[in-house]
Amino acid sequence: IYFSFINSNTDMVVMKDENRRIILANDAFCNKFKFSYKEIIGKRDDEGLFSDDTLKLIREIDSLVVNLNTTVNKEFRFNNYIFDVKAFPIKLLDDHTGIGVIVRDITDKNKKNNLQKALLEISKISYQDLDLRAFLKEIHCNISSVINAQNFYIALYDKKTDKYSFPYYIDEMDDYESDELITLKD
Repeated sequence: IYFSFINSNTDMVVMKDENRRIILANDAFCNKFKFSYKEIIGKRDDEGLFSDDTLKLIREIDSLVVNLNTTVNKEFRFNNYIFDVKAFPIKLLDDHTGIGVIVRDITDKNKKNNLQKALLEISKISYQDLDLRAFLKEIHCNISSVINAQNFYIALYDKKTDKYSFPYYIDEMDDYESDELITLKD
């Protein structure tokens, strides 16, 4: 009955026994790390489940939970994901202490926060007394904090002449600076 409750959670949930063997893992955990339930039950984290860097973090968290009998909150990166981890001591049926872990994927939340910060910074920049080139460079810098903008340009369209100018242009391969107006139509 409890497993269906735990399994319905979109956060990843893992329970380990006193020997740090996994005794429960919900579908969210198995799916995120591409394990089957059968593959991981009864295994320790160091039995081929995780990379050395991830193992180091898991051992650090587990040691704090067990040795200090306390809850540990930690944020960590795994591949292209950002996770918020909450690990805590749990009392097992045989009066031993195990470890409970709840892992929340905060990647999207983090991206949204970064986007919001970048937009706020761009709005602040618009109130500064900067020349156009410096202003556009600041915009590029802020956009780079959210997306890959190694190759980036800003084009201005002149409706009267039906032409474009490129006051800001950054490219890994090409160097382009020109105030001339160009037509993009055939």
